[in-house]
Amino acid sequence: MSGEMNPILECRNLSKKYNHQTYALNDLSLSLGRGQIVGLLGPNGSGKTTLIKLINGLLIPSGGSVLIDGMAPGVDTKKLISYLPERSYLDDSMKVKDIIHYFTDFYENFHADKAYEMLADLEISPEARMRTLSRPRAYSLKRRGLSMCSRLPALRRRAPCTSVA
Repeated sequence: MSGEMNPILECRNLSKKYNHQTYALNDLSLSLGRGQIVGLLGPNGSGKTTLIKLINGLLIPSGGSVLIDGMAPGVDTKKLISYLPERSYLDDSMKVKDIIHYFTDFYENFHADKAYEMLADLEISPEARMRTLSRPRAYSLKRRGLSMCSRLPALRRRAPCTSVA
């Protein structure tokens, strides 16, 4: 290698076809360098969520490739990126401390100490079950708080946008 750094994200002729007929993405190529902030804008069904899922290895491309820091999405790229879906996949019967343990096991660079500091700041007991938290607190904890306790060079969030001025 000539000393140049890989793009943090590279998509080469990326396509995803559903039901052997409908393209969610068709021949997308892009390259994003480190430190760039990018928003995906488009109408429903334009492929934004499909792209994010492909980047995170949750879907398999119909064609082309995705590279995260020069690697195909997989175990090693979990250290670099994270996906926060629109709907939570966490069980509401779980205790907050169990969710922290889950994230600690799953993400090598998740910092439980930061998570516990955040809980103290929000006055949330680690023994509390998710279903006992108010809706805004549970939402903040699931969607924002815990994901921010990782030190990742790239963080992919799926956040709906109902209007853009």
